[in-house]
Amino acid sequence: MNENNKRLIKILSYAGLLPFVISIIFSFSNYDPFFLTNNLLIHIYGAIIVSFLAGIHWGIFLLKYTSYNLLIHSNIIAVLSLFSFFLDHSIGIFLLIFSFLYLLYIDHILYRKGILEHYYLAIRVNVSFLVISILIIHLFFYNFFII
Repeated sequence: MNENNKRLIKILSYAGLLPFVISIIFSFSNYDPFFLTNNLLIHIYGAIIVSFLAGIHWGIFLLKYTSYNLLIHSNIIAVLSLFSFFLDHSIGIFLLIFSFLYLLYIDHILYRKGILEHYYLAIRVNVSFLVISILIIHLFFYNFFII
C-alpha cells in the first residue's frame, strides 16, 4: 500500500476518535446538542464503530478467503454491539469494551498470519487504547458522578 493511503487511513482512524471525545466533553458540561442523553450518544457511536470494525473483517474474509471463523466472529461481535443496548448502560459499555478488545485480538491474529500489515495493527492498537480509555473514563464518571 502506498504512503498516501497509509497516511489517509491513519488520519481517518484518529479522526474517528472525535465523536468519543466530543461525547465525553458534552457529558461533563451537561450540554446535550443532539437531544439525546450524552450517555446514549457515546454508546451509539461505540456500537457503530464496533460494527464498522467487524465489517472490515467481513471484507478481509471476502478478499483473502480466510477461515469462516473470521466471518462468524465478526457477525457475533456486531450482534453483541446491538445487544448492548438492551442491557444496563454500564454493562452495555463493558460489552463494547470487550468487543473492541476482541476485534483487536483478531487483528493481531490476522497480522501474525501475514494478512494485515504492521502499520495498520499499530494504528488499531493506539486508537483502540484511546477508545477504551475514553469508555472507561465515561464509565467511571457515569457510575460515580451520574453524568
